[in-house]
Amino acid sequence: MMSSPTAVVFDWDSTLADNWGSFTLVMNKTYAAFGMPTRTEADYRAVAARSAREVFPEIFGDQAAHAHEIFYREFTALHLSKLRPMQGAESLLAHLQKAGILLSIVSNKSGEFLRREVEHLLWTDKFHRIVGANDAASDKPSAEPMTLALEGGGVPANKQVWYVGDTALDMQFAHNAGCCAVLVNAERRDLADFADYPPDMVVDSCDALIDHLRT
Repeated sequence: MMSSPTAVVFDWDSTLADNWGSFTLVMNKTYAAFGMPTRTEADYRAVAARSAREVFPEIFGDQAAHAHEIFYREFTALHLSKLRPMQGAESLLAHLQKAGILLSIVSNKSGEFLRREVEHLLWTDKFHRIVGANDAASDKPSAEPMTLALEGGGVPANKQVWYVGDTALDMQFAHNAGCCAVLVNAERRDLADFADYPPDMVVDSCDALIDHLRT
């Protein structure tokens, strides 16, 4: 039986927010700048989880720095244009706030852009810490961002801290940090992909997680 959480730390993209439209548009602009074929939103959803500082050198080789410049220039202009909350996310955050549970975010999205997106949805005041890529010495799945997310909150990283995310990398991060791994929006995932780092709880949506918390 899982304990009630003392803190809930969230992933961002496809967990609390949907910004795949903007991401797809910007990545395709970046690929096109190097004469590379563009991809669909579904393609990006299937592989995106790691931070740009890890992935771009693999994709663009010695042109990674230039690709970074193009991507972030375009993303600065476009990343708020298609941003929207995931179904049930706002209600979930309100429920947890009412219960007095510490809330933070750990994402592999650039911290600068992550905090802009949280602010755009008027959610900044809901969170104790908002930790993005490059904010800690290393990014997910390293446990270091979790330490930063809980710092000053009086809550140690343990199984009463839930990390809520939607990818296998998120579950690996939760395991590495010694926290409870909660897989959300699981209807889009093949659970065989999570064999190495299995979730402690699986729910289909933010609404389903509210129902679990209420019972």
